[in-house]
Amino acid sequence: MVRFSTVWQSDSSVVLSFERAPQPDHTDRDTAIRTCAQDWCRWFEDKLRANPEIWLFWLDKRWTHFLRKTPRTET
Repeated sequence: MVRFSTVWQSDSSVVLSFERAPQPDHTDRDTAIRTCAQDWCRWFEDKLRANPEIWLFWLDKRWTHFLRKTPRTET
């Protein structure tokens, strides 16, 4: 699996970085899936901690739409 991340530059350009995810060292499928999922979550968290300003761009478009809507309240 290849993972990619983005870093926005001050001139509004983007730098894409690609890296190979480590291969699971387990032969058991369920354990390998859990290990890979945990590794991806750690990697994702590291990227967000390094560039917290980009968190919104990593979300699914449905969530960004949800987060940007102004809630309506009835009085």
